[in-house]
This record gives sequence, C-alpha cells and structure tokens, in this order.
Amino acid sequence: MEACYVTAVEVKQLIFINFMFGIHQLPHYTHFWSTDELLIVQAAARVLSRNRYEAISRYFHLNISENFVPEGQEGHDPIFKVRPFFDLVLGKSRENMNPEREISIDEAMVAFTGRQGFKQYIKSKPCPWGIKIWCGYLFNFYVYNVKSQAQQQNGLRHHIDTN
Repeated sequence: MEACYVTAVEVKQLIFINFMFGIHQLPHYTHFWSTDELLIVQAAARVLSRNRYEAISRYFHLNISENFVPEGQEGHDPIFKVRPFFDLVLGKSRENMNPEREISIDEAMVAFTGRQGFKQYIKSKPCPWGIKIWCGYLFNFYVYNVKSQAQQQNGLRHHIDTN
C-alpha cells in the first residue's frame, strides 16, 4: 500500500466536498469535477482535484482499525468507523445550545444502499433504503441499530427518549 500524506487543510477540504455532495446532488460524484458547465460544481472543483479527492478518500479513516470490535462481541460499535466525527459534531452542538424544555424528537432517513448491518428498508419513504436517524435540534442524535439489545427489552421509543 502506497502512503498518502495529507495536510489538515486537505482533510477540511475533503469534509467540505462530502457536505457538498449532500447539498448539490448529482447522479455521480465525479460530475462535481466534470468539464460540462451544466454539471461542474465550482466550489468543489476549486478546492481539491478529483484525483486528489479519490486518493485521500480511499485510505481516509476516522478511527484506529486495530481497535475495531467485530459484530456479535461485547463492545461492538456499529458506527465505529465514523465515531470520532459523530462525537465531535454532537459535542459542538451541545456546547452551542442546551434546550431545557419543549424538546421534539423526529426521525429521518438518510439514503444509503451500500453494505451496512443496520440499513433499513421502508417501502413508503421517498428513499426506501437508508439509515434511520432519530434527531431534533442537534443536541443529541442516535443512529438506529435494529440489533441493539436495550431496544429489544424496553421498546424503541423508550430507548430513544431515555438516551
């Protein structure tokens, strides 16, 4: 495996482009760097070349792979690979606002068709395949894992409301 050295600026650029994928949706991510004026997204194309984006993305990890606990073993985290980013976003949200009352919890479906053990299929949703996320103001959020033991014992709504 060839080393891919990355600067802190490039990591921020990679995250920016990934956010852009959610804001400006195109049929394929490579269209962000297209030579066709109707497809190109200048904001992404200016900050990082497509080849550099792909090189960084290929080996980019947010957690230490040696610490991964396999599914079925105690301590398994279904979102292990993105846990540090998840915790960072959640921590920053809690620093900015601490709601005291009138908290509303909602569910959202994030479109996803890749390989993931907790991916859901809900026929009636606009995007039937995806990852269910329970949220409100981003004071707290929870990625729904259908296999969680605590959810099965007390019920999903109880688990969401108490966590």
